[in-house]
Amino acid sequence: MSKPALAPETTATAEADDATPRLGAGAAIDAVVEHIKLQIKRGRLSAGQRLVEAEAVQATGVSRAHVRDAFKRLAAEGFLQIEEFKGASVKRLTRKDVTEMYQLREVLEGFAVRLAAQAEWSAAQRAELKRLQAEMDRAERELQHEQFRKLNDDYHLFIRRVAGNDLLHENLERLRLPLLLNQFHRFFDRQELVAANADHRLITHALLERDAKTAERVITRHVRNSLKIIQALEPHFFA
Repeated sequence: MSKPALAPETTATAEADDATPRLGAGAAIDAVVEHIKLQIKRGRLSAGQRLVEAEAVQATGVSRAHVRDAFKRLAAEGFLQIEEFKGASVKRLTRKDVTEMYQLREVLEGFAVRLAAQAEWSAAQRAELKRLQAEMDRAERELQHEQFRKLNDDYHLFIRRVAGNDLLHENLERLRLPLLLNQFHRFFDRQELVAANADHRLITHALLERDAKTAERVITRHVRNSLKIIQALEPHFFA
């Protein structure tokens, strides 16, 4: 007697089972981690949002086991929280979490801009810094808040790249993503945008003049002022 045929797998599951061996466990987990982080950067995930394993399987083509391992890694890095019988969700930050993150950012951003000011700049790098500043000035004039936020991220990332310290960059990125998840940037109004860009202009000038002391002083104040804005939010914005 012939054996009964097995029920056909769904396309997503079949692709996941095929893809995982080709990727290998480490690469499969990395693929999910990078996918989730990309969703954070694009503003597609927010604090408290639940993550569905099946959606991650379909998006990345890896097995559920590797998705679970990726969620555990993201939880260890502070991006997710995992609750028994409820699964994984985007971690909501406490007021204390945010304060500590910004205190650390203040030190690391100051160090990054000091390294950048002391670096040897190419003509192309100087031109790129001026371009970013001009684009931020335009976004400020036209009150394009989302565009300004994106340019702000590009600006700080550019400074880190010029600084040339990979470990410093990794740690700043690890601090930045949870803050993006909680979408605190949405509470910055026009006055705060103008003040932030005024700081950017001072930092840009200091970098072009290789004035490390001024650049570090201004960016330290810049980060501290951002924390003050967030600290003034109502309690329901925090875990």
